[in-house]
Amino acid sequence: MRLLLVEDNYFHADLIRQGLIEELPRLEVTIISSEQEFRMRLAELAVSPPDVILMDISLTWTHDRRDRSPAPEDVRLGGFYKDGFRCQQLLERGEKTRSIPLILLSVIDLAEFEREFQSLPANVRAMQKQTDQKALAALIGKMVGL
Repeated sequence: MRLLLVEDNYFHADLIRQGLIEELPRLEVTIISSEQEFRMRLAELAVSPPDVILMDISLTWTHDRRDRSPAPEDVRLGGFYKDGFRCQQLLERGEKTRSIPLILLSVIDLAEFEREFQSLPANVRAMQKQTDQKALAALIGKMVGL
């Protein structure tokens, strides 16, 4: 199974990846570490979609110090607090990406995003980040039919 992890915190990315590989040994994990990189690889996701995407709700625009291109207008206007929802909307617009199972993750209390959760499609779930990945692995299994 192929999983795409969109996470800007390297510690969290490694913790999630390691924990999920322990729970789902045949898992292949690709990590994207910024909203800019996610947008640049969106066409690639349409050609070869992963089985599931895990996405941090709060992402940084870019980590690349060599390419400090300014964020596009929708990012500047929308802010950097709810980037995962913006990325989810980009997936939803694509014919080949809209049905990819997506789990939004956050260290922030999920009650903060109650309004945003009301309009999410059926293939999108949300979960609080945890140090133990058993519950996340179980949710992934349920969403992809393992």
